[in-house]
Amino acid sequence: MQNARYYVLREDLTPCELDEPGELFIAGVCVAQGYLNDPELTARRFLRDPWDDGDPGRRMYRTGDRARWTSDGLVEFLGRLDSQVKVRGYRIELGEVEQAARHVPGVDEAVAVAAGDPRDPFVALALRTTGALDLATVRVQLAGRLPSYMCPARVLISEALPVATPGRSTAPRCARPSPTAPAPASTPDQQPYTLGEM
Repeated sequence: MQNARYYVLREDLTPCELDEPGELFIAGVCVAQGYLNDPELTARRFLRDPWDDGDPGRRMYRTGDRARWTSDGLVEFLGRLDSQVKVRGYRIELGEVEQAARHVPGVDEAVAVAAGDPRDPFVALALRTTGALDLATVRVQLAGRLPSYMCPARVLISEALPVATPGRSTAPRCARPSPTAPAPASTPDQQPYTLGEM
């Protein structure tokens, strides 16, 4: 990108060495002023650029991408640091899907993943509940809180989800494709799925 500078920085915002993974930041005149009507997110993502000597007010954008500089002078993309995924052309923050699901009465825990073919994934959602939870009600509630492209194509309702030692769900953010889980049609199925089919 023209008129851009790329920094690969550690958590303390110091530059990484060659081949050392860090977070990718973009700076220069191409960087926007921030997110519209979202000062909190703007403050987290748009930081003052300490290496711009010409304009102390210029900002650098925290991309959320994990990257490293190579000895060839290239930036190698290593994946995401957060739970953002790309589904059918849209960048989706899976945490937003989970947050919307937690507002559904009866949902105790929610885990969203990008599932199916990695070249054309879809959003799948696993819900833990200790009571009765109706799939149709869940879909209606989610449709009222999320744009259509963020609504999960598949939903699993269960009394338990696999957890790691600290009690956090072990569900991967990008689930492996399963031969029993073809990509859903444009209209999501109205039946629940098992963990193996997610």
